[in-house]
Amino acid sequence: MRIQTIAFLTLWGLFLGSCGTKKMNQSIAKYYPYHEDFTSDSTELVIVKPNEKLLALAQTNYVKRVKNVFVPVVIFWYWNVLYKCELDVKQELEKLCSDIKADCYKYKLDSILPEQRLELTVQAIPTSFAYQSKGYIFVYLYGYVYKYSKVALPILKENLVVAYKLYSKNNLVREGTIVIDDKRIAMGDANSTAANTIDTYVVATRDQIYQAKKELITQLQEAIRQ
Repeated sequence: MRIQTIAFLTLWGLFLGSCGTKKMNQSIAKYYPYHEDFTSDSTELVIVKPNEKLLALAQTNYVKRVKNVFVPVVIFWYWNVLYKCELDVKQELEKLCSDIKADCYKYKLDSILPEQRLELTVQAIPTSFAYQSKGYIFVYLYGYVYKYSKVALPILKENLVVAYKLYSKNNLVREGTIVIDDKRIAMGDANSTAANTIDTYVVATRDQIYQAKKELITQLQEAIRQ
């Protein structure tokens, strides 16, 4: 019984990281693509675009294992696995830029000055969160197992940063940068499955983007209407 237990736990430890990464990646992938039309028009009164650096790196996976510690010592096993999870940056940026542009027209930010042009560049966007699994297993004589495990959810603070330039008759009138703080907090349940926890954080991260966008529009109105 003890030999079987040891063999099982050893195999479990070897596959802990790889299996987790695959399933977690699938949990995020199911949210894409977006099934909605984004705002677009042929005018140049409001231009909203992402910083090219945000799109420079090709994104092939949504989850990356950044730490994987597994220590099997006869009757004691310890593990500490940390994943960095990220939403689809390109699609989230596309939606955000579309939403910002729509709000600029909604609040008449396209017609503050004569022959105006407003240019906005998204420099940073909150799209990442972390998932950490750690614990240990102690095997007593006769195959008795004591297990302790804990899921931690480290917060990765990522602010929304948008630079703006306001032109009138091709002359630069105002420019600046608006930073909206990341207000996400730890909210995962340590007893929940990884898939359910990821669902919680995907929704929370998207909500943070939405709330940050609303605050951005408020600050942008104050900045360019001076």
